[in-house]
Amino acid sequence: MTGPDVHARLRRLELHAQHLDDHRLPRIEEDITAIADTLVDIKEVVDGHTEILAGHSAVLEQHTATLDQHTATLDQHTATLDQHTATLDQHTATLDQHTAMLVEILRRLPPPAA
Repeated sequence: MTGPDVHARLRRLELHAQHLDDHRLPRIEEDITAIADTLVDIKEVVDGHTEILAGHSAVLEQHTATLDQHTATLDQHTATLDQHTATLDQHTATLDQHTAMLVEILRRLPPPAA
């Protein structure tokens, strides 16, 4: 291979490399732009989800407060029910005593006249 042949081949390689670079650079820029756009889209979605999550957290706090109030009310109702049960037990005992006394009184009465 002679010097001019080598130079010609080198020149063709240089032109080919330049041609590839000319086509690669816009493609790389397009890829970078697409990646940047995708990242912006992802950030917007994440921001939206963060707002939704904050809203859900606020609702959860409200529900927790309501549940705490309902629990306190239920505890009060349970205490009242326990008091009513104790009163009912006392009334039952008193009724049993009075029934026993009534039975004894009726037993002691003379039989009705025929």
